[in-house]
Amino acid sequence: MAVELRYFNVMAKGIGPALVLEYSGIEWKGNKDLGFHGGLWADLKPKTPFGQLPMLTLPNGEIVAQTTAIINYIGKIAGTEGSGRDYALSQMLIGEAEDLYSLLQKFVPTSFVSIDKKLGVEAYTHFWAKTVGEHVGRLEVLCPSSGFGTTPGALYLFSILHQMVLACPGVHGGFWGATDEFRGLRQWYENTLDAPPTQKVAIAAMRICISVLAVHCCRRCRCSLGRAQWGRLYSTSSASTSSTLQHEAVAAGKNVSPGRCR
Repeated sequence: MAVELRYFNVMAKGIGPALVLEYSGIEWKGNKDLGFHGGLWADLKPKTPFGQLPMLTLPNGEIVAQTTAIINYIGKIAGTEGSGRDYALSQMLIGEAEDLYSLLQKFVPTSFVSIDKKLGVEAYTHFWAKTVGEHVGRLEVLCPSSGFGTTPGALYLFSILHQMVLACPGVHGGFWGATDEFRGLRQWYENTLDAPPTQKVAIAAMRICISVLAVHCCRRCRCSLGRAQWGRLYSTSSASTSSTLQHEAVAAGKNVSPGRCR
C-alpha cells in the first residue's frame, strides 16, 4: 500500500518531501491522487499532530508530521539516508535548508505578507546581494566534486535552492552571480533539476502554484508577471525581464502575487 503525502498547493516545504518520496522508490500518493485541496484543510487540521502540513500518512493510518521528520523517515525506510559521512552530510544539508527557508520567510514578501511588514526593502536587497552569497559560498566549499547526490538532505536542500533561483531578483548577475565561483554547486543543482524524478515532481507542483513566496513567480511558466518561457538556466531575456519587474515591484513596496501557472 502507498504512503500519502498531503500539503498545501504551493511549493514551499511540500516539494522537498515529494522529491524524497519520488527518488525513494516507495509507492506514494500526493494531493492530485488523493483529491486533496485547500477546501478540505479545515476538516483535516484537527486531525494533524501540530495543526499544520505537510503530513505523511502511513498504510496503517499512523501519521508523521514536520518536514524534517518526514524526510528522515522516508530515508530510513527506503534506505536512501546514507551511512557514515554521507548520512552526516545529508543531515547537515537538512539543517542548512531549514536555515535558508527561515531567511526567505524573514526577508522575502509573500502573497500574504507585504515587504513593509517584513524587514523592508533595504534588508531585502542586502539579503539577496550579501547573505545568500555567503550561504551559497559555504555550500560550494562543502560540495563534493560529484555533487551532493540524492540523499534526503540533498533533495531537501535542492527544493529550497530551486525556489531561491526562481525568486532571485537578478541583483549582481542573478542567483548564481556573473562568475563561475559556484560551479560545483550549480552543476549539481542543474543535474538534479534535469533528472526525470525531479521534473515529474517539479512540473506537477508548478502546474498548481509556484510558491507561497510572492516573488517566486515562476520564470519557467507563463504566469502573469513574467510571461517567461521554460528557460533551462533562467537566463533568457524574458526571464531577465521577469526578474527585473519583480525587483522593481518589491523596491516600490508592492506585494507581488505569485499568480498561478497555466
